[in-house]
Amino acid sequence: MAAPGDKYPEHEETHQEESLAISATLDAIGFNAEIIKLTRTSIPQSIEIFSIIKGVETVGIETRLIGSAGEGLLTLTLNSGTTSDIDYIKILLDYEVHEDNDTCVEQDHFQFWIESCETNAGYVKLRIANDKTLRQLESSFVEYDAERNIHYLTNAAVIMSSEQNITSDMQCAVDKMRDTFIMMDHIVCGPSCSSVYRENFKPDTFGIDKIDVVISIPSPKWPSVAEEWIKRKRNYGWPSRDFISEHEKQGCYVVPVGCKECDRTHLDWRLSFVLVEQALVWDFNSTQLQCFGLLKHLKKFVFEKEIGDIISSYILKTIVFWVIEESPPKLWVPHRLLTAVQVCLDRLIECVQDNCCPNYFVRACNLLTNRYSTTEKPIVLRACYFVRKDTVRLLTQTQLFNNALECYRFHRSTIESAMNILITNSGRLFLCITEVMKLNHVVILQKYHPVKNL
Repeated sequence: MAAPGDKYPEHEETHQEESLAISATLDAIGFNAEIIKLTRTSIPQSIEIFSIIKGVETVGIETRLIGSAGEGLLTLTLNSGTTSDIDYIKILLDYEVHEDNDTCVEQDHFQFWIESCETNAGYVKLRIANDKTLRQLESSFVEYDAERNIHYLTNAAVIMSSEQNITSDMQCAVDKMRDTFIMMDHIVCGPSCSSVYRENFKPDTFGIDKIDVVISIPSPKWPSVAEEWIKRKRNYGWPSRDFISEHEKQGCYVVPVGCKECDRTHLDWRLSFVLVEQALVWDFNSTQLQCFGLLKHLKKFVFEKEIGDIISSYILKTIVFWVIEESPPKLWVPHRLLTAVQVCLDRLIECVQDNCCPNYFVRACNLLTNRYSTTEKPIVLRACYFVRKDTVRLLTQTQLFNNALECYRFHRSTIESAMNILITNSGRLFLCITEVMKLNHVVILQKYHPVKNL
C-alpha cells in the first residue's frame, strides 16, 4: 500500500475555505483537542453517576471507560441529535495469558498459554497452563484435546446468557460484574454484555443508547505477533519512540471473540490493544481529532444508510492511524481538514479494492475479512466513491451543520443588540465578537446546504 504522504501534493489545495469553516464550526461546539482533553475526565465522571458501572467495583476486576466516551469524542454525538453506546472494559486481574517462551509469570494468577491462530494472526487460543488453573474452572468452560493432551479455555466462559447459573471462579467474577447493572436489563452481544436502559432510567441527557461491557484477560507482555508495530520505520515520527516504549511495557488483552475464518470459534480469543488505541487518539492534534470525528459522522449519516455497518468505526479508526503515521505533519492543519478526510477516504477505497485493511498493530490481520461478499463489494465501493466525491455537501447537510447554520443566523440577527449591551465590558465584548467571528466561517458552507437566504 502506498503511503498517503506520497499522494499528498495532488490534494493539497482542496477546499481550504470550507476546511476552515468546518474546523471553526467544530471548534465552536468544543470539538477540538483542548476541550476534548477536559471532557475525557468530566464526561466519564458524569456518566458513572447513573451508569453504576464504577459504583460497585469488585476486587480483582479493573474497569476502564473505552470507545467514544473514553476517547472524549461524545461532543460530536451530543451536537448531532443522535445517541451513542457507552463502552467499558472489565479486566480480570487474577487471570493472565503468556506466550510459551515467557519465563517469568505471576504464580498467584490463573495462567493460560497463548497458542496462535493458524488462520488469522489477530486471534489466539488459550491453553490452560497448570493444574491449579484447571481445578478452578467449571468443566463446561474447558475443552480437552485428547490427541495433544491439552486443555483449552473456551470463550463460553464469558459469552454466556444472563440466565445461566454457573459457579466457577471466573463466573463469580462475571456475576459480580453483572451486579453493577441493578437498574438495567442486559443481553449478551458478541464479546460484551449489552445493558439496555429500561425506559424510566434512560439517560437521555447524554444521548446514551446502551452500555456495552467487554470482559478481558490481560497479557502483561507485548505479543510477538505485534512486534512489527514496535520496530517498523516511521518516516514522520508518529507515534513517538517514547510513546511506543511506554505502551509496549503495558502489554495487551484478549477478549472473547470467535475468528470468523475458523471452524471452532468457541475456542478463539481476539487480541485487543484497546487502551493503546485510546492513548493514540489522546495524542491526536485538533485537526486529527476533527478528521476522525467527521469520518465517524459520515459513517453514521451516510455509510450506514447505504451499506449498513460494513464499514465499522474501528475500520475508520484504523485508517486514520495508518494515514497519520504515513503522512507529513503539514497535512494536519485546519485549512487542510477536508484534504485529510479525503486522503482517509482514498485509503479506505484502496483497502476495499484490495479486500484488505491491515490491523494497525498486527499487520497480518485483515479487518475486511468476511465483511462483505463478492456481490456486495461493488455496492461498498460505490458508497465509498459517493462519499469521496461529495464529502462537503454530505457533511454540511447533517444535523450538526444545520444546527451551526441556524446558530449563525441567530447570532447575525442579534449581534448588534448584544454589542450594545456588552459594550461596557470589553472582556465580554471580545468573547462575544470572537464567537461570532467563528460562526461567520459557517456562512461559507451555506452554498452546500438546502437552507437558503441566511
